[in-house]
Amino acid sequence: GSNAFQGHPDSVDVIVQDFSISIVNKKDGSKNKEILHPISTVIEGGTLFAILGGSGSGKTTLLNVIAGRYTAKQLDVGGEIRFGSLKKCSIGYVTQQDYLLPNLTVKETLLFAARMKVDPTTPIPAAGRYKMDTSNGTKMDIYSYLAEEVIQDLGLKECADSLVGDNSGTSQLAGGHRGLSGGERRRVSIAIQIISDCKVLCADEPTSGLDSFTAITVVEALHRLTRG
Repeated sequence: GSNAFQGHPDSVDVIVQDFSISIVNKKDGSKNKEILHPISTVIEGGTLFAILGGSGSGKTTLLNVIAGRYTAKQLDVGGEIRFGSLKKCSIGYVTQQDYLLPNLTVKETLLFAARMKVDPTTPIPAAGRYKMDTSNGTKMDIYSYLAEEVIQDLGLKECADSLVGDNSGTSQLAGGHRGLSGGERRRVSIAIQIISDCKVLCADEPTSGLDSFTAITVVEALHRLTRG
């Protein structure tokens, strides 16, 4: 669940060593343009790490390669990226655009994500931080547990039963229910990614298009996740 991403014992270091990226010429397979000069760094597990650079400097490309979203045919990649001692690493990726179903509530969105990503036989953590109230007949299962956990982790309790709405955040749906704000949509997108066993989370411009106050709330949410 989300605590696998947060907890320092379960977090992993991202080790970048002499890593470079070049565009491959489709005609003859030669390197056409180097878009990321060789870099080396270590991103410690359990930390919030920002990649800064001008437009076209390769920030999104680097994130996409880290997350395994580009194939070797598209790019020539030099050096290596390791995730601690893990041979395979589960990586979440938050895109610049929020892709959410407008007619679902926040809780329904997260339950749907959990059912798509999580093995139904996964046990509910005995020492989990969230204790679910079943006195009202709510069924205790791993999906409900994880959905409620990320709702609390990302401060989505107040809008858990609100419809997502469209990109503007102002659409009137299903009897006048207002859609989510931009910051709430961002946090839902983050919640979808960490609801499974996510060791590393990449977020491409998570504050893009948000006002300064809303941007701070999103960054604070990400910071809380890294600290647990």
